[in-house]
Order: sequence, then C-alpha cells, then structure tokens
Amino acid sequence: MMNSEQQNSHPDEEYQSSVQPSTSKNNEQNNDDDDKKYQEEQSSSSSSSSSSLLKRKIDDIKGDDDEQSDTEVDFETFCCSWNEQIEQVKAVNGILGNSDENNCTYLDDDLIRQPLYACSTCEMNVDPLSSDGEKYMAGICLACTENCHKGHDLFELYTKRNFRCDCGNEKFANLKCKLFEKIGHNETNQYNHNFKGLYCTCELPYPSEDFDDTMIQCGICEDWFHQSHLDVQPIKGYADMICMTCVRRLDFLVYYQMDGQFVFNECDDEETLDKELDQFCDTLTDRLSKLLKSNNDQECLLAMIKSKHLCEDDKISLDKCHTMYLPLDWRLRICRCSKCLQMYNDNGVEYITNPRDMFAVYFHQNQRKVSGPKWNRIQEIALAEGIEHFKQELKKFLDRCQENCKTISAEDVAEFKRNLYAKKRKTIERVQYFCR
Repeated sequence: MMNSEQQNSHPDEEYQSSVQPSTSKNNEQNNDDDDKKYQEEQSSSSSSSSSSLLKRKIDDIKGDDDEQSDTEVDFETFCCSWNEQIEQVKAVNGILGNSDENNCTYLDDDLIRQPLYACSTCEMNVDPLSSDGEKYMAGICLACTENCHKGHDLFELYTKRNFRCDCGNEKFANLKCKLFEKIGHNETNQYNHNFKGLYCTCELPYPSEDFDDTMIQCGICEDWFHQSHLDVQPIKGYADMICMTCVRRLDFLVYYQMDGQFVFNECDDEETLDKELDQFCDTLTDRLSKLLKSNNDQECLLAMIKSKHLCEDDKISLDKCHTMYLPLDWRLRICRCSKCLQMYNDNGVEYITNPRDMFAVYFHQNQRKVSGPKWNRIQEIALAEGIEHFKQELKKFLDRCQENCKTISAEDVAEFKRNLYAKKRKTIERVQYFCR
C-alpha cells in the first residue's frame, strides 16, 4: 500500500496527499486459494461486498499467527509489528473503505475521486494521435480489478479525481469488461506517466532498486515525487502539496502565499492533527454554505492582494515559484468571485474550490464510513471499559514475561489473545447494551 512521509507514520496525515505508489501483482498460483478463502468468508458473513474485500485486504496485512507459532519475537519487535499493522489497516480503510468490489464505477457521476489501477498484462491499442506510435493508457476501478483483471499485473495508482473507468473500452485490444460494456473513450480522463508505472521527474518506477525515498503526491497534477527531488522540503502538518511545475502554471497562488494567506502552525502531533481534521470535516458543509452566500457581494480578493503588494503584472517571476505545502483549509481561503472562478475553469482546476476533492478529506471520510454510525452512551462506556481492561491484561502479561526474563514468542501472544477473548465472552454475556 502507498505511504507518505507523514502518512507512513500517521495515515490521517492523509493530511499530506503523500502515500507511496506501489505495484501489486496478483499471482495466479494463489488465485484458487484466495477464491476459496473469499467464498468461505462470503458464506459466513452478512456484510456488504465492499466490506468483504476490505476484510481480505486487512487479513493480508495481519497474516496467520499459526504460521509463526515457532518464531520468537522480542517485545519491541512485537509492538512495532502491531503498530505497523494498525497503520496499514487504517490506510486500507481510508483508500478502499467506500469502494464496491462488484459494481463498476463507470456510471457513478458523483465520484469526486476513487482508487485506480493500471494493467500491464492487457494488450492496448495504439493511440492514433501519438507521434511515435505509443499505446493508449487506461485506468480501471477496483471492481474491474477483481472481476476483469484477476491474475494480471496491476499498478496501484492510489486515487485520482474525476476519472471514469476505462476497463474494456476501445483502448483495449482484446479485453471486454464483464461488469459494464463501454463504448468509445473517456475524453475527460487525465493521464500521466503513472499509468505506465513511472513516477517523479526522474521517471523511475516504484519501487526502484536504484532509489529508495519517500514519495509525495501533488494535489494538482496528481503525479508522485521523491521528497529529495522537490525543491522545497515538507513542512510539519501540511495538508496538501503543489509541485513547482504546477505552481508555475497556477502562479496566482504565489500572491496568496506572499500575503500570508497560506500560513499555518507547524505541528507533527498526531492527536492534534486528528482533532483538526475532525473539526474541519464536521464544519465543512456550513463553511461552504456561508462562502456561497457571500459570493454575490464579494470583491476580488486576488485583486486586493495584488494591489496591497503593488503587483501590477499578472505574471510572477519564475524564481518565486516553488513547491508549496498548504494548510487544510487553503481552498477556503482563495477568492471565489466570478472572475477568479472563470480563471480556475480556464486553467482546468475548477476543483480547487472544493475541499472534498482533497485526499485528506476523502481519506478521513472513508475511515468514518468504515467505522460505522456513532455508538450510544452505554456502548461508549463499554468500549472505554474494554480498552482499560485490555491495558490491564497486557500489563499483567508483560510483567509476567519480564519477571521470568522470558522472550515473548508468537505462541505466547496467541495464548494471551485466547485468554483475553475468553474473558471478553464472559463479560459480554453479562452486558446488556440496549433497553428492551
């Protein structure tokens, strides 16, 4: 799964649209086993199809405890492994949590962004508009990877905005989509070298044997960049990154930066960033509504900033155009007058007035959907008690191991879990969550 400089350690730094792109290979040899496992899960679960896929993704992360029963692990390794699994599960939830594995997204016009994949196994037709005979690039949705491209080599592209699934359309030489027949091309789709498995200005694949570095995604062009290849290094707690090439194309953003409109408090505390994102998402609808109501009477903020800084020229010198790291609410801070809205549209970035287009918001809202509805007060109390019970039992377990100077093995961990679940079942039998 892709990882970002801050999302590696904290997925809600989702904040950073920075998660490392990865290549996923569906091994045909394991398909039968995977199918059997999937069928067993389907028959024993009443959950939705999307949650079943999510469960399989998470199961892949967790692995099989029984296979490691003879392997000894020290406490530090155990904790690191556990934390890594938690972070990876959060990432899976954030990216795939709102996805449907059985229905192609081709007809879903409400999708602002979605996880996408490119297939290197399928034969593509030659693009007649290409001067050097290059073949078409295509992106496919999650459902089509499961139903039409099983056993194929897939590039995981993370998420892309405003994209309509290409699976089985005229770009493909032989493949027909099993979920929805498509005719022609998707003219509004945007493609870059990521669809060929290449990233950054260095045109390297990921992962690369020659270069290992954190990768960050630009919020405008959606290309991925090695952190060390960016002209400005990341700022703590940033929410969105715009690469230097895009800043040069959208140089009006530099005026806002000059005026201090994009200043924010640098912070790398996970709890603080979580609360900030929660609050932002909770108040977003109201803030957007107020902005829309005030648009009719609004003076051009950009013109006021230019006047304030005595900027008569509409063009910014290239030496002032650098990679930008922006706060969570930067899209609410830019002008929304009719003239500026037309400028955004002319530059093909009309989406920059919509904070929901940002990966940070997409990721966070997906996690909320996976977590389900809020619990009642009784359930919240029971959860708090359960967490406290787990902490106490874990402390007892670790104290016993320390007293015995014992290295913790995977079997010890498995036994701890079994004992914990046994006590949990006894507790559940005594708890009534709802009044009858």
